[in-house]
Amino acid sequence: MKKDIKHQNDAALLEKLYKLLNIKPGTPLQIQTDGESITILSTAKPVKLKTSISEDSKIQDAFEEVLDIYGPALKKLAKN
Repeated sequence: MKKDIKHQNDAALLEKLYKLLNIKPGTPLQIQTDGESITILSTAKPVKLKTSISEDSKIQDAFEEVLDIYGPALKKLAKN
């Protein structure tokens, strides 16, 4: 549980939230509440990380194609 702390800057709690959510000020957020709890979701598009496995462009292109085609199946297999 995180507690707000008294700080000269009113953004002390926000700074903790930014750190926990791995976001920056200005990141679009969706905030919902049910009256008892708050849900904060980042609506920013996820950044697609490029995994580099080779400096050879043919090998790298083939790897990226395999990930594009079979990525979801590989993720499911990794969970099992």
